Amino acid sequence: MKKKDELDELFAFENNKQDLVAEAKRKSTVRMTFISGLVSLFVLILIVLIKLQVTPWLLDRELAAQEVYFDVYGANLFIGPWKSRFDF
Repeated sequence: MKKKDELDELFAFENNKQDLVAEAKRKSTVRMTFISGLVSLFVLILIVLIKLQVTPWLLDRELAAQEVYFDVYGANLFIGPWKSRFDF
């Protein structure tokens, strides 16, 4: 078993208190940066997926509105067939 003085030296934090605080700050900064990057990536992917779902729906609504407009006000005009497949 170690002597009491050796144990006191082992657990004396006064000398390297600055190093402990700096290391803890560095680890905290790296962890916060990683989490922020991960959340940003997740939000970006979510926005892209929502855009891919909403855009065709809005486009289909607009095409239907134009088709109804031309049916009512078109007076014997044929615009042509609408595309049923959307190209991005």
